[in-house]
Amino acid sequence: MAEWIYDTTIDLTEYLGFIYRVTNLTNNREYIGKKNLWRVVKKQLKPSDWKNYYGSSEDLKNDIKLYGKDNFKREIISFHKTKTQLTYTEDEQLFLNDVLRAKLPNGDFKFYNKCLSGKFYRGKV
Repeated sequence: MAEWIYDTTIDLTEYLGFIYRVTNLTNNREYIGKKNLWRVVKKQLKPSDWKNYYGSSEDLKNDIKLYGKDNFKREIISFHKTKTQLTYTEDEQLFLNDVLRAKLPNGDFKFYNKCLSGKFYRGKV
């Protein structure tokens, strides 16, 4: 399994979650998303499934099954302390990277992302 690439000196207990990029090393397609580090269980904070997480895109999940987890790179772009910071920065990264329109040299979409702010847009922009 591809390990997360990030500054491991960061104290994760200080953050709610992170913005990340997953790259398919066989075709250079990417996915940008956000993930919470913690979940609430019986009013207690517990670690989320972030260590094993790759993303919510069905196309990404299908390619992970097809190519294997070792053919993907997982990078944490930034850590955030609040839900607002997390959501804003995810949207900012999605716009800055033009995830709905960017293409690879072969004409395929560069990003697995099909949404902005949780709403479907690919094909409508």
